[in-house]
Amino acid sequence: MDPVCTTEDRARMAGRYALDHMFTVAEVTLRLAFRRALGQLRRLAGRWLPVWLGFGAGWAVACNPLLEASADGEAAVFRPHSNAFLHCQVHEAVYRSVVGAWLHQRPSAAPPLRTLYLGRAVSFPWISRHLADAALASAAWDARRGRARRSGGENALVAALLSAEAFRSRLDEPFAGSPYGVLGVTAEKVLVGPAGEHSSDAAAVDRRVPYDAMLWLQIGARRQLD
Repeated sequence: MDPVCTTEDRARMAGRYALDHMFTVAEVTLRLAFRRALGQLRRLAGRWLPVWLGFGAGWAVACNPLLEASADGEAAVFRPHSNAFLHCQVHEAVYRSVVGAWLHQRPSAAPPLRTLYLGRAVSFPWISRHLADAALASAAWDARRGRARRSGGENALVAALLSAEAFRSRLDEPFAGSPYGVLGVTAEKVLVGPAGEHSSDAAAVDRRVPYDAMLWLQIGARRQLD
């Protein structure tokens, strides 16, 4: 004989069903949230994994420096790597090679080139070191206080130090044979640090020098340099 299902039994069964249903909904919700989070982690991993690997391998990832022309063709940007998330240093020989190759393939009908944005000086170790050494040797730089003595401040002094003929000619070298030349340098957002770390004088621990700045090369017709 089948057992009689009382009102209490029905209430208990209904409560158990509701509880099971609640856990089922919660489980589905958690699974969906987990899948969304996993998808976000995968996207982030695709973006940042090369950076983490670069750290672990001591930046063993091959750098791919390049120049990009502006929309109007009158300016260009030097990028140390095609991937902005990777840190790469540009040595002088690489700078010469990349700029020279880009100028060689630049269409003759392109608008006159006016500026070349290099970005941060620290991406070019030879520029950063020269800047620190030149400031340390300059009477226009107060190494004790870590600031310029002349009017115009640090931006103007850094521009003057990098535009001096001895160094300007180094920046201009890849332009030889082209219609253009480096007329000078413009600098902004100068950073100052210990001379013992950034200059060739490791003993200059009590002095401060400029070692980084945003740099633009001012470009003009080569005949202007004659």
